[in-house]
Amino acid sequence: MSDLSDWTANGIAIAALVFSLYNFFQARNAVRIELPHEDHPIKGVRVVNLSPHAVTIDKLGLILPTGKLVEDIEDDSYEKVRVDARDSAAVPIGQNMKFYHDFLRNRFGRVGWYIQLATGEIYYSHSRLERWVWAFLSKVTGVQKRLDERV
Repeated sequence: MSDLSDWTANGIAIAALVFSLYNFFQARNAVRIELPHEDHPIKGVRVVNLSPHAVTIDKLGLILPTGKLVEDIEDDSYEKVRVDARDSAAVPIGQNMKFYHDFLRNRFGRVGWYIQLATGEIYYSHSRLERWVWAFLSKVTGVQKRLDERV
């Protein structure tokens, strides 16, 4: 009789574990950053919220050609953007950020965007591997020195 109760308890425990893992992954934030095409003037970064609840974007910033992050230059003009569940929104870009983005893209050829949510999570327009490659290439080609001279 104890074998049956052990199997029942183990079955219930495994089912609870499976359901808790499923709920954990369903409740996570999932945000995608879409960049405008090269031939379109930049008016904003489009953020797509794939999670089942609304998110608030706290910060918008640039990924430098070295892979480092730069916060929004115009902190005073930036307003938090709320993106509803399963919806998208355009996060406006200030003039200074747009100019800096265009300068970096034309000078070095690689630049990206990142956003930080109110929960502290950071999402990038480029993968971690791409940013590591950028950091490696910046050391090899001396991008950091040229970036320090120009900016």
